Amino acid sequence: MSIREVYSPGKAEILMGTSQPPAPGRPYIARGGEQTFGSPYEATDVTYRYFVIKADLAALKETCDRYLSTPANRAPAYQPVTPYILFTYGTFGCLRSLTVPDSQRGFVQETECALWLFCAPIEDHGGNPVAVRLTGFCPYLFVDNQFAIASGREVYGFPKQHAALQFPQDPETVFRVSTLVFPSVGDGVREEEREVLSIHPAADAAQHPSALVEAWKTAEGAFRFLADTFLHGHGGTPELGMQFLFDTFQHFTSQSLRIALLKQSRSPFHPDTADLQMILEAPMKFTAVKGWRLLPPGYTVQVADFPSHPIAAELGIQAGVPVQTELAFELEYDFLLEPAQRIAGSE
Repeated sequence: MSIREVYSPGKAEILMGTSQPPAPGRPYIARGGEQTFGSPYEATDVTYRYFVIKADLAALKETCDRYLSTPANRAPAYQPVTPYILFTYGTFGCLRSLTVPDSQRGFVQETECALWLFCAPIEDHGGNPVAVRLTGFCPYLFVDNQFAIASGREVYGFPKQHAALQFPQDPETVFRVSTLVFPSVGDGVREEEREVLSIHPAADAAQHPSALVEAWKTAEGAFRFLADTFLHGHGGTPELGMQFLFDTFQHFTSQSLRIALLKQSRSPFHPDTADLQMILEAPMKFTAVKGWRLLPPGYTVQVADFPSHPIAAELGIQAGVPVQTELAFELEYDFLLEPAQRIAGSE
């Protein structure tokens, strides 16, 4: 059975899983200049561009093991269900809390760039590993607003970090992300601002056809692609269970997706340990889809690799080498990020 709860203002419908959320902790003490806002959150006037590339499945599995499976310990492990990943960048016209009194504090705007992969928690069914539900996971997330960083990291565990984002209004202009990195290893190395990601349009889009673009020209083609990707194109991943298939269908029909998160805080007593470490899943529900369009084919994504930011290594792609996108599209929508459910770890 699901738990449904209506929040006001905003009329956010909360769809939780079968587990009850943990009991409330101590009252949160707000500071002067507070930069975190209470959940759930509403985002409106969102314009997002999506760029699909094919990564290395083995590298994605190692990434899931590192950030989700290892912290979960004996709880269900997470594994990727497809080699396709998303690079996204977009703007939020209005991002605000729906919880009083934070809902009365106002709203923030942000520009962000994120990397998403699709994975599933795994359960043992008669000796066979079975994927039980679809989740999205974001190992890197760059934003330009300190309020968004504080709330994202402290409340949910999103790996938000500050960056300079070149966000062109024209999708045929290069998009770039620069942030502070440690370019090498050593006690004398100082942080530097470097470009970690860029997305380039094709010089001649007509010379870069994509099978996925053709597939997405019709609704039937889009669903055929999704089914082929998840049901037949996931070589090496576990069997997809009936609950996974049901949840995936529900995601597409209700326009929602569960997001897997690692929330942790480093210990001040033992520097190689965490005082708090939890695996969470938070439902993200689209409340309005205002428009979408395919972008011209032929975009390429170029990712750097630094000791502090091993992005290319965690995807299994070559650093500094352009990777052609399989599909590029733009969405305009509103969404709710709803209260999280604790899957594993300390309270």
